[in-house]
Amino acid sequence: MSSTGNDHRRRRTNVGRSVAGAEPARTRNGGPLVGRGRVLEALGGALDRLVARGGTALVKVTGDAGVGRSTVLGEFSRIARAAEAVVLSFRTAEERSEIPLGTFAEGMTGLEELPGLSGVSGGQVVRRSLDAYPPGPLVLVMDDLHMADPQSVETLADLLRHPPRPSTLFVLGYRDRQNTGALLRALGGRAKEMPVEHLHLEPLLEQDYDELLAGVATSVTRRRLHRESGGNPEYLKVLLAEQAVSTAPLDGGLTPQPSRSDCYVAFDKEIAPLAPETRGVAETAAVLGDEFEVGLVAELLGLSSATVLMAIGELIRRDLIRPVVPGQYFAFRHPVVRRSVYHNSELSWRVGMHGRADAALCARGASAMERAPHVEQCTAYGDQEAIGLLESAARAVSLDDPDATCAWLTTALHALPQGPGHDPQRGRLMLQLAEAQALSGRLLDSRHLMHQALEMLPTGDAAEHAVAVASVAKVQRLLGRPEETAALLHRELEALGEEVTPACAMLKFEVSTGLLHRGDPDGAYRAAEEVLAIAAQLRHRPLQASALGVMAMAASAVGRPAPALDHHASATATLDSMLDSELAQSLDATVWIGWSGVLLERWNDALRHFHKGAEFATRSGSRLFLPHLLAGQAYVLCERARLAEARSTAEHAVYLAELSGSPEALVNSYAILAYVDIAQGRRVEALTSAGKATVQPPRSAGGWKEMMALRALSEAKLLNGDAESCLALIAKAGGPDLPQADAGSRVAWYELLTRAELALGQPEAARVWADRAWAAAARLDKPGRYALAELARAHVLLARQRADAVPTAQQAVQGLELAGRSLDALRARVVLGAALWQQGRHEEAGRELKSAESALNQLGAPVLARAARSERRRLAAGAPRTRPGDSERTVTALTGRERQIAGLLGDGLTNRQIAKCLHISEKTVEMHLSNVFAKLGVANRAAVSAIITRERLEGDPVPVDRPRVGTSSGDRA
Repeated sequence: MSSTGNDHRRRRTNVGRSVAGAEPARTRNGGPLVGRGRVLEALGGALDRLVARGGTALVKVTGDAGVGRSTVLGEFSRIARAAEAVVLSFRTAEERSEIPLGTFAEGMTGLEELPGLSGVSGGQVVRRSLDAYPPGPLVLVMDDLHMADPQSVETLADLLRHPPRPSTLFVLGYRDRQNTGALLRALGGRAKEMPVEHLHLEPLLEQDYDELLAGVATSVTRRRLHRESGGNPEYLKVLLAEQAVSTAPLDGGLTPQPSRSDCYVAFDKEIAPLAPETRGVAETAAVLGDEFEVGLVAELLGLSSATVLMAIGELIRRDLIRPVVPGQYFAFRHPVVRRSVYHNSELSWRVGMHGRADAALCARGASAMERAPHVEQCTAYGDQEAIGLLESAARAVSLDDPDATCAWLTTALHALPQGPGHDPQRGRLMLQLAEAQALSGRLLDSRHLMHQALEMLPTGDAAEHAVAVASVAKVQRLLGRPEETAALLHRELEALGEEVTPACAMLKFEVSTGLLHRGDPDGAYRAAEEVLAIAAQLRHRPLQASALGVMAMAASAVGRPAPALDHHASATATLDSMLDSELAQSLDATVWIGWSGVLLERWNDALRHFHKGAEFATRSGSRLFLPHLLAGQAYVLCERARLAEARSTAEHAVYLAELSGSPEALVNSYAILAYVDIAQGRRVEALTSAGKATVQPPRSAGGWKEMMALRALSEAKLLNGDAESCLALIAKAGGPDLPQADAGSRVAWYELLTRAELALGQPEAARVWADRAWAAAARLDKPGRYALAELARAHVLLARQRADAVPTAQQAVQGLELAGRSLDALRARVVLGAALWQQGRHEEAGRELKSAESALNQLGAPVLARAARSERRRLAAGAPRTRPGDSERTVTALTGRERQIAGLLGDGLTNRQIAKCLHISEKTVEMHLSNVFAKLGVANRAAVSAIITRERLEGDPVPVDRPRVGTSSGDRA
């Protein structure tokens, strides 16, 4: 019991419970309760009415176990005490649930003398204790009443019928699933004039988890945790603890390792009070799984079904177990509850029970997959029957559940005797395990084990060896080892000969993907053609889809749109008609088909394929290609201006890439994240992401992805006002002809370089890049590429104050909108607004800029929206323009650092913010601004800002913190 009022009032501190270091529904920094605002508001309203008008009232607060009811009541108690109410808090503890008046006993004086008092009831003693508190509003907070002893319930019923004082608020918490008839009667027998309010705590929502786990996990991980926990904070705590155990580093015992049993301490109070027979039923059920059948539990324990059902009835009453369907099928209320019961059982007993379970399932004719979880736990050394069963079960689920495959094969390898006689079997098991490790994203472990397996495989089976080499090649490609992989494939193909087999097709497919990654799309196309011919002959649809995807991408890369479209259409038809079992064998096909859709401006198809592959990979636990699928999905989302989704997807791709250690995945995911950063105007983050994408070992990700990363870095440099560095990177890209870039992304490169030259006040050099953009687009005959080239020309024409800047910008807007490049179209619309104003069409210009500003704000591109707003306001104010020659003269008069600082000033930053951003002192900023004022011939910051805003819209001659004036939304592949 706790109270406030005067010196003799005591406080209790056991009202709340913690989750992951904080209250179950608090933010990570201990902020306000998350997702419980409505409930606390309702409780606060009841308290306000009590203080203002007096009277009695009852508020029932209910919810399932772990949903945070006790935390809410604890928070309300704190609020009530702050309102100067007398607050008494009681909570029924499991160990006191059988003690008379146990709910009231702790902290309430006089109850310990009750057995010696003749003619005095417990209710009378409770009333006497309550009467000892000072007059005023009384708040009684009582929790876990579903466990209350009969005398406590009876006393509560009496208090509800006859409240202890005129102004009393009862706030009663309990689990409604475990409510007793006595408690229901007590609540129903309250005084007639007492109003009642029922507040039921629902599970937390996804957005609550976003707040609760902010900065802790990616949004995709937060959604997964929400799904797995069901929005229950207690289950979330266990899931996080389990994750910490499974990812704890092994350091030879140098640091204490978390124990799995430590994850389930919160459930001890539910398990400990169980009678031995009931606990035995619960533990046996936990051995069988989340769901179980009564007959099998009875068989394992040697009990009758009736006896087991009686125990299950008690477990249901305690809400540990719930019925699944009518009959004898039941399930634990949540998988973490089952795991808690399981890991709290004794280890040797558990091993024996798994053996019994396997024997019973075997007698029932169960499959290897049903028996494997039990065989895994009780396999003896040298038991070949068990090893064979684990191998068979692992093969059956290898593509659907790589984590289970790894566990079963690891056990099989431990049980397999050592010695040369077992080497062929060990080699096959190791290869199977290595493939499962690759699917799980453990690439380095997989490669190491694969090389060991190759040494043990029998030399007589060429096809088996070739399949193994193809698997090694795939893993080594993802690990960035192209030369080593190419030599391995060449040697294996020579040994295999010209036989038409799936193994031959798999090897040649790895050859084709290796060539594409090394920047040889023509060679990749020819190799994929050979794969397609073999796959068609063998009717191997997964390989057909994969080969068609590579051919579509290779043809797009070299500027052959007609065959690329044909191959993409065929690949799409094949992929769309696949069953899940086929899709599991061709997740890499979704990568190639998705990216070929990007290059062909088939945005909807590309997004659908990336999403399909990512969804299947997530569901099956296959993480080999998941970073690549998510990166592609994020890219398309960014192009379609769905920036919030793009960011969450790209961040998760980065997270998975870092776990995998794959340089290719790191290059790809960080480059895409950089593009999202640029689109959202995040200058520092863009440089960081692009930098990480370009620091991987040379040729680690192949030509096209390295070029994509390099262009992201160039865009980030320009976004940060460093046009010189942006232009300098063209040398690393192979020079002006961009030989390593695909045909589509050359247009985007040239549009970027156009803006960079204009940023330096070089309109003639900018015109040269714009002409290159147009020539590159003409070879592709794609509306999006043409429109992007038109935007490059519009930039130059606007800088030269040419009248044809208006129709050129209009064509860019229309073409980009038609091609589905939403953000680029808005960037072009801002240029159009500036061009219209330049030609004296002020009303039209204002409409264009206002429309662009509104759309950009809605899309989550606030910096570019701010640029559109600034220009619109300047036009509305009638600010004078400089003469045509003034712009070029004043801009070139500024140094690089002065332009950078002027640009930040134009973004609205203070001197202190500019200093922090550039890592210089405020005095240095002031010195540079004095020079800027003098060179521009102005006297204040507002005048500088006006000049900066105008110049950005005429060619971006100064740094600007924005997403797309300073970035291209052309194909970045």
